[in-house]
Amino acid sequence: MKGTSTYLLTCPHCGATKLVASSDNPWYKDDNAILWSDGRIDSAIWLDPARVQQCPSCNHFYIRPSTSSLRKVAEPCEDTGHLPFHTLKQAITELRSNKKEEKDAREETWWAYNILYKDVEENDIPDDDIEFNRTNMQWLLDYYVEEEPGFFCLKFELLRLLGYKKEYRELLSDMTYERFAQWRRERYEKKGLQYILEDEILKKRYLHRVQEYTAALDLPLKPYIMQ
Repeated sequence: MKGTSTYLLTCPHCGATKLVASSDNPWYKDDNAILWSDGRIDSAIWLDPARVQQCPSCNHFYIRPSTSSLRKVAEPCEDTGHLPFHTLKQAITELRSNKKEEKDAREETWWAYNILYKDVEENDIPDDDIEFNRTNMQWLLDYYVEEEPGFFCLKFELLRLLGYKKEYRELLSDMTYERFAQWRRERYEKKGLQYILEDEILKKRYLHRVQEYTAALDLPLKPYIMQ
């Protein structure tokens, strides 16, 4: 695929290797990309390698290192290593010894659940999966409250889907422009990127998010497409 690089992954458990694909350009370069309220991105041309990878040899799970630390190889590949919901449930158990790695596994499991049951009525979803997903979302919400208190976007969605309307409105009141701007800058810095967005543009984005999060309270309890 054009604009895609292939990287070599090495299993930390047995040393077996596998190839993984990653797009060279950011997702927002795709005019048709869709951003979901749970943080997922749908794109026909943008490939994002999964954070949770499974070794094809020993079947252990591990967290993919950043592509900047991986060796690039000249071999075509379109496999991103994304795993289905029930496989990722196993990954959570295996990666539980490291809280950050467990968080990554739980996020990808949440997304996989939302993909699997996107067009399924709740009455048709197995009770065990519903209960697991709710417990998983609660774990993620607790993580963001404790580990990243200034984090907004996924906290809103977790509160909404868990039915915590009072806490949702409190977070909305707490998200002042100053705190929103600080959070955006810190997120960029954490990724090693330079933040150059002008205040006027950022204020428009802030007001748009406030309107969107306010309106989201009246939406069905499934992830929605963000505008």
